[in-house]
Amino acid sequence: MRLTKFEHAGLLLEQDGQKLFVDPGSFTSPLTDTANAVAVVITHEHPDHWTPEQLNRVRDLSPEVTIYGPEGVAAAASDFDITVVHPGDTMDAGPFTLRFFGGKHAVIHE
Repeated sequence: MRLTKFEHAGLLLEQDGQKLFVDPGSFTSPLTDTANAVAVVITHEHPDHWTPEQLNRVRDLSPEVTIYGPEGVAAAASDFDITVVHPGDTMDAGPFTLRFFGGKHAVIHE
């Protein structure tokens, strides 16, 4: 498995030629090599963790990609088909097994 850390919260995991993107948001440079993406995981609805432009970049080259996120993401990204997940859920996406935790964003500013 290969892990690439992008700016801010963005991650890319690659295994067996397939890709998993995590939190491709507004502080992450525009994604370019998005072919063979099997999933995008968005941890919460803030724009620093996802943008429509980043999701479209992934879908352009991987139209069958599954996008996972909590209910807040599904509400914020209503133009996208979001698979809603909850803490404790486990999903398989290509070679990746995803286990979802948390559910609360830490207060980092007021």
